[in-house]
Amino acid sequence: MLAKKYRLPIQSFVGKHAKIVKSRYFLAKIFSTKSFSRFGVTVSAKVAKKATERNYLKRLAYNFIREHYNKALLADYWITVLPSALVLPKERFVEELQKLLITNN
Repeated sequence: MLAKKYRLPIQSFVGKHAKIVKSRYFLAKIFSTKSFSRFGVTVSAKVAKKATERNYLKRLAYNFIREHYNKALLADYWITVLPSALVLPKERFVEELQKLLITNN
């Protein structure tokens, strides 16, 4: 899991303008910041009905972010997992997330 310092309080960013980057499996809203990068991950009930499945997807995303934190640009990232990501195997999920966050920056 990601340290609390690096987690984005998503409720305070609802309605704010951001740069949007979309892939087939994820939607990332990128907000400018001056201090350090923070990350938030959202998986809605439309993606996975069971909370255990939603938590598993969040855990995969947060673990990837924790391992590759220093490769992302300085910004606040709000990542939304789209329904098509549910069928991805773990390795492919991480690979697609890497394409979105690291190679798009």
